[in-house]
Amino acid sequence: MPFYHEALSFLKRQGDKLHVRTGINDLTSHDLRHGAISRVFNSGMKIFEVMAVNLNEVASQLSLFV
Repeated sequence: MPFYHEALSFLKRQGDKLHVRTGINDLTSHDLRHGAISRVFNSGMKIFEVMAVNLNEVASQLSLFV
């Protein structure tokens, strides 16, 4: 598990740097994920393709993005 903790630590440091540089203090990884999934839908992918990319098990989990 050392790699996992190292990776999380790296991501936390990068997120902290991003917050400082942009001045956006309430941006979360969920916000980024939501934006990315919305762009995938807008690109024309079908819901089952988006489910595979997003690792959702049921289509209703994607109702926020449609």
